[in-house]
Amino acid sequence: MFQRNSFKVRELEILMDEISEFLAEENKNIKELYRDACLVYWDAMISGKKEYYEDYSKKEIKLKEHFNNKERFEKVKNFLKSEENPIEKRQLEILYLNYLPCQGDVE
Repeated sequence: MFQRNSFKVRELEILMDEISEFLAEENKNIKELYRDACLVYWDAMISGKKEYYEDYSKKEIKLKEHFNNKERFEKVKNFLKSEENPIEKRQLEILYLNYLPCQGDVE
């Protein structure tokens, strides 16, 4: 009985580590994509130059392409079912809400 419970605890610890690693990687990638888009948008807004608006459009598409990944979306959905840490659970909920509308074709 004890071994069975310790196996489940170990399994849960591995899953929690996997979720933490996934969130760290997502935060890093999204931060970079979002920051790049925001900086180009800022340039477009203050200069009014068409090339900045075009560059912003490309950056925005890259961000949407990130959220279009079905494999990562499935991970988010599965992780949401098992996450108990309220901070990580909220991060997963926010990711889910960003992934959900991008699950079609990106244009």
